[in-house]
Amino acid sequence: MEIGSEQIVELLFSVLGAAILGLVGFVWKISHRVSATEKSLEAAREIQRKNEAEIRRDLDYLFSKVEKQSDKMMSIARDIPKGR
Repeated sequence: MEIGSEQIVELLFSVLGAAILGLVGFVWKISHRVSATEKSLEAAREIQRKNEAEIRRDLDYLFSKVEKQSDKMMSIARDIPKGR
């Protein structure tokens, strides 16, 4: 049972074809994972931006309330006679 040169070439092309298909599949899978990761990162960034905006809004609201209370306290302190 001898292996002829035609069989060797056929085997070589089969292995080469399988290797090329495997490489294409590997590259496709990696690129799909990269794009999925990019999408999830962008979603996380968007959530972070929304959270930061909400925190800024809440802080602005709290600071305005503190400022109003401070103004009230100062007006009350000004109304108290200084002779006491």
